[in-house]
Amino acid sequence: MTTEIQTTQPTALATGFTPRTLDEWERFGALVANSQFAPAHVKTAGDAVIAMMYGQSLGLAPLASLQQIYVVHGLPSLSARAMQALCMASPECKYWRTVELTNTTATVETHRAGSPEPERVTVTMGEAKKAGWTRNATYEKTPQDMLYARATSRLARRVYADVIGGFYTPGE
Repeated sequence: MTTEIQTTQPTALATGFTPRTLDEWERFGALVANSQFAPAHVKTAGDAVIAMMYGQSLGLAPLASLQQIYVVHGLPSLSARAMQALCMASPECKYWRTVELTNTTATVETHRAGSPEPERVTVTMGEAKKAGWTRNATYEKTPQDMLYARATSRLARRVYADVIGGFYTPGE
């Protein structure tokens, strides 16, 4: 575990080809949906186009959007990894750091410019069990990753809702 403060850097999520017209979006969506590179959750050209357009509204490149935006219960959801990347790339983020990370606890802290104090979020395995999140077998396989993702997404929504567009993470 590192307690070193991570400073913000521009993110690679915001680079790449971006269609400009509806025709380009439709053609690109069809190309992606029919390729072997389309993530499993992208089933149609429409899925691809909508995910890429949602991503564009956040400053994500089209292909990064396909990897990081999911549909859960009919709503777009952003991965915790993408939430953190967008927050850290924002000039509003002074820092983002991991305070504690074990198989039973994840604590993440950030300090937003203009806020007098940093803000922390802790998520525990007890909370995960109580909320029913541990029905997902990944909590058994990689508990640190799952707890960290929950803490990260909660902190991002709490402190940087304007940066992440109010998105939730898959499964929340």
